[in-house]
Amino acid sequence: VPTVRATLGWATVIICAAAAAFVLTRPITAWLERTLFQAWPDSWKPQLGTAGGYSDSALLWTAVLVLIGSVLVAPVVEEAYFRGFLLPRMPARLGRTAPLAHAVLFAFYHVWTLWLTPTRILAVLSLIYITLRTRSILPAIVGHIVLNLIDVVVIMAVVPKSGGHRG
Repeated sequence: VPTVRATLGWATVIICAAAAAFVLTRPITAWLERTLFQAWPDSWKPQLGTAGGYSDSALLWTAVLVLIGSVLVAPVVEEAYFRGFLLPRMPARLGRTAPLAHAVLFAFYHVWTLWLTPTRILAVLSLIYITLRTRSILPAIVGHIVLNLIDVVVIMAVVPKSGGHRG
């Protein structure tokens, strides 16, 4: 088990690598969303309850549940399953391609945002490498939590206000 300092150091590497992946793949993912996934129904995309007509208390509860689910539960469960359980069980015959195959599985698991597949594949490679190197999922969990927290905070800050009413 890595020390707290090592875990935070590796998590920082994960966060920086994911940020680079996001920037590098943005033109590709924007094109994918605009072309291949143009007809993707909005109802299939993640909904944050930010559409009009919701009371402030409903929006607050939505934000709390999104934070708990996306920032705490999802990273722990996903890292425990993907890096803790599945990664060590990837078929040996895949050889050096096993990390890439593992990254593809993780990306496709996020079926509700398939246009982000290139970003997820590139970003998750650092989690895979660090998990294999440290033999621990802790740096991946910490990095994943921070990345999802940044994602949720940016979405909440950027999404236009719904014009919800007091309730």
